[in-house]
Amino acid sequence: MAGGDRGRPAVTETLRERLERAYARAAAQEESWLWRQSRLTAAATVALVESLTLSPEARVLDVGTGTGAWAVPLAMRVPLGWVVGVDQDAQALAAACRLAAAVGLANVEFRAADAGALPFAPESFDLVASRFFFQHQTDPLPALREMCRVVRAGGSVLAVDVDDGAALTWPEPPPAAAAVLEAYRRHEARQGRDRQVGRKLYDIFRRGGLTQVQVAVWPLPHWGAAGEPQAREAAGVLREQVTASGLDAAAEGLSEDELERGLAELERSYRREAFRLQVLFVARGTKEASG
Repeated sequence: MAGGDRGRPAVTETLRERLERAYARAAAQEESWLWRQSRLTAAATVALVESLTLSPEARVLDVGTGTGAWAVPLAMRVPLGWVVGVDQDAQALAAACRLAAAVGLANVEFRAADAGALPFAPESFDLVASRFFFQHQTDPLPALREMCRVVRAGGSVLAVDVDDGAALTWPEPPPAAAAVLEAYRRHEARQGRDRQVGRKLYDIFRRGGLTQVQVAVWPLPHWGAAGEPQAREAAGVLREQVTASGLDAAAEGLSEDELERGLAELERSYRREAFRLQVLFVARGTKEASG
């Protein structure tokens, strides 16, 4: 019957569907492991963004925005507001611009900036957020103090970050793979990066002067089916992440053969039936009014 759809509510894309469509549109131009990792974790990112209480008019700053994986869904959540993503990686910022363009967003921009000297006036934002940023800070306080400076009184600072010590896998990785993962953690620590920063966020926020600090643990369970495409992709991303880190096998007590064997075992372990639990730590604190 003609007009049979009259009166039915319009079907609206969810935030997750919009983001996944944007990744699909921009995927042909992107090859970095960081981009692929962002695409793999898009569902978890959207769930985190949707859990936030945000005004549609909010002004948000994303520090260490990378490929825009956090800034773009934040901009979707504040259609009447504005989001700025800052980073020092020009290649990542270019990818972020392409992702925003694929969604068709007009309320987000990306700038090159140093987190320790943010180019914004005091109290410019309602929320200053970061995702996987503090793990890269040898001393997190200078950047945190800048984040506090540019957020308004009564506004919030938010951090989402990792803690490898809270991850679980069963069956456990084979010995060769476990040795590579431990070597990678040691290498990251030598470079001043902290893969267990999640448990420290409460202390970091309190030392930075924030009040009403709360830390939530966000579990990401995954029951991996053998041969699952996402598991294969995750295995490749992990290999590229370790390789791109500049890990020196000899410096970490491994031969090149042991490194390659461990990486191959790691990839194979991701392609087997397994349970994996990764944990994100989500910290939020409030900037009190001065005086």
